[in-house]
Amino acid sequence: MHHSAKGLFSVLLSGLIAFTLVGCQPDTSELSDQPLTKVFLVRHAEKQLSEDSDPDLTPDGHARAQALAHVLGETGVDVVYATQYLRTQNTAYPLADLLGSSVSVVEATPSYAADMVQRIRSSHSGETVVVVSHSNTVPGIIAEFGIETIPVIEENEYDDLYLVIVGPSGEAELVSMRYGRETN
Repeated sequence: MHHSAKGLFSVLLSGLIAFTLVGCQPDTSELSDQPLTKVFLVRHAEKQLSEDSDPDLTPDGHARAQALAHVLGETGVDVVYATQYLRTQNTAYPLADLLGSSVSVVEATPSYAADMVQRIRSSHSGETVVVVSHSNTVPGIIAEFGIETIPVIEENEYDDLYLVIVGPSGEAELVSMRYGRETN
């Protein structure tokens, strides 16, 4: 039997989500009543080195954005968010295009991480959300979900992909993955 890479990833991801939740839910009947919220968090792809405050992606960054679309394209994504910066939006566009949707732009204000988590909890319960953000805001979003071990994203790291799985009672688990070409 032959599986496409995207199909295989979807099967593996579903199994990983199920595996991650084993032991996290004392009453599994809650799972059928209220679906899990799945939040994929990723830093923008490789950006151009520039004195410009809003640089675009490099050719490697554009390739990574395509890889993100390839990896997440069949995971049932409901909404894609990016900040107001070109590099996050250009990382998100290939996925949104593949899904036939648009990128929802949210301004990265000082309360961005808390605001984003509140938006996800109130408007996207039970959905699959992708947030393309920055090395200094992805960890903040993870922390706002109540995750205790917060990753550090180095300046030269672009291949981290985080999945926060939020259960019906609001409890959250973090799964760390990598995608695209390795950067460190």
